[in-house]
Amino acid sequence: MEAGVEIYSCYEAGRDGFWLHRYLVSCGIKNVVVDSASIEVNRRYRRAKTDRIDAGKLLQMLIRDISGERKVWSVVRVPSIEQEDARRTNRERDRMLKNVPVTLTG
Repeated sequence: MEAGVEIYSCYEAGRDGFWLHRYLVSCGIKNVVVDSASIEVNRRYRRAKTDRIDAGKLLQMLIRDISGERKVWSVVRVPSIEQEDARRTNRERDRMLKNVPVTLTG
């Protein structure tokens, strides 16, 4: 990265955890993890939600945030690696239990 150049990025919080955020920050990139429920959605496009529409909206909102506009979106608090690992066990257990076939007898 060239000296004096700031790089900003953002993405929606999801099931993949926060490894990407930690990597981007370690590379000197100013990253924001955003709560997906706080991303503005044009009602006209509500049914046609696509990655292209989402990316465009995220870019507009990132520019507004960098420009100093307040309350553009809700930023997710990134947990420590230990906190994230502690939650992973329960999430994996819940995921596995959802995939167990149920056998009815009687």
